[in-house]
Amino acid sequence: MQTHTRPTSRLRVPFVLLLATLGACVSTGSIAEKQMLTADVKSFAVPQVTVVAADAEWQKDASEFKKVLGEKLQGGAWKAGGAPVTCEVTFKAFDKGSKGMRMMLGGAAGDAELTAEVVLKDAAGQVLAKLDAVGNSKRQSTTSVGGYDTSWGDSLPGRAVRALADQIVEYFETKKKPG
Repeated sequence: MQTHTRPTSRLRVPFVLLLATLGACVSTGSIAEKQMLTADVKSFAVPQVTVVAADAEWQKDASEFKKVLGEKLQGGAWKAGGAPVTCEVTFKAFDKGSKGMRMMLGGAAGDAELTAEVVLKDAAGQVLAKLDAVGNSKRQSTTSVGGYDTSWGDSLPGRAVRALADQIVEYFETKKKPG
């Protein structure tokens, strides 16, 4: 007796592996340098953070972002007693996402995305770096309880705000000279 396998069963394993790989490559944002920071971050004090929201409806999120970014910068590469700098962040666009779309369509549907311009200035007001930064509510992983995905209950704008702060901190960490 000869056994035949259906072609679809042979494709299942590679398809599942592809999905797992794509899921692991989820990006929570990006940074585009308009003016690259050339100085060593370790020569600067922890930046004073200012945030401007282009839309009055974003003000609550801007206040939360300022707090989150300030906390994340405290643990970074900055030097106590270093040269004073200011990190000016201007929210340019903010799609707060849709939990309804996420529940109906799943996946990346309805994700929130926050776009900002980031300018690092010295005490004299000279621009040291200028960046376009994006943070979004995509996740690297999900949490489930009893087999049910709990991520639908998260604040999508809150995740985008935290992701934008992470992108900015990661950028500055890459500008730290070894040693």
